[in-house]
Amino acid sequence: MKRVGFFLILAIAAALAFAHTPANALSGSTGIFLEETVTIIVTPSPTPVGIAPAVPAVSAPRTVAAAGISVYDVAPISELEPQVIAQATPQGAIPVTFQAIANPNAKFLHSVPNSNPTADNQNNTLLAGYGTTVFTCVYQIFTNETSAYKLTDWAFGTASGAGSGTYPLENTPTASFASWEAEQVTTSFAAFANSGSPGQLDWNGTTNVSQQHCFDWQVTVPTSLAPGTYTATVQYNLSVGG
Repeated sequence: MKRVGFFLILAIAAALAFAHTPANALSGSTGIFLEETVTIIVTPSPTPVGIAPAVPAVSAPRTVAAAGISVYDVAPISELEPQVIAQATPQGAIPVTFQAIANPNAKFLHSVPNSNPTADNQNNTLLAGYGTTVFTCVYQIFTNETSAYKLTDWAFGTASGAGSGTYPLENTPTASFASWEAEQVTTSFAAFANSGSPGQLDWNGTTNVSQQHCFDWQVTVPTSLAPGTYTATVQYNLSVGG
């Protein structure tokens, strides 16, 4: 019995020591990532200055009311589904409460929306005419870590030798029609890496020193491309060992 008690004390002591060991949010060299999606609207000609792009009409939201209960986090199923299968025992509406949990990795890697939007650069939506257009500070990326680190990116969903791909990111060997520049870090535009992971280096970081930089985009619209709406998703990866 004494031996069991002795080993139990050792186990508790070991557990307490482990619980107080600092943990790094990044696992090995894989790290954490975020995906930034940009919408590119190709128009036959640039939108005239002072004229805002047309916004699709949005119908007013339907008001949901329930007898006896005035506020819901989630509306009763009976209100959301106009046709509900009859049940032997009717079920009452049950209010559900959700608790929002902050992204635990945000202190290491997150994006910041454009703080100074223009007519052709708003909320990750770019209005691009034919030819080449530069969009300043489409979004910002923040990085920090408790060890030396690096930030890389690649055109999400792309691969080498998998056909031409889709506009604007395409697939290697076709070059991307979208390029990036990180303000205060790089001095020229570079086409997004579109041959799959691991992509290309954005910047290196030192221990406990945060960085936040604007990403400018340069978009080229060839004359052969039909007017319309196109999307591009870029994956940013933060990993230790810069």
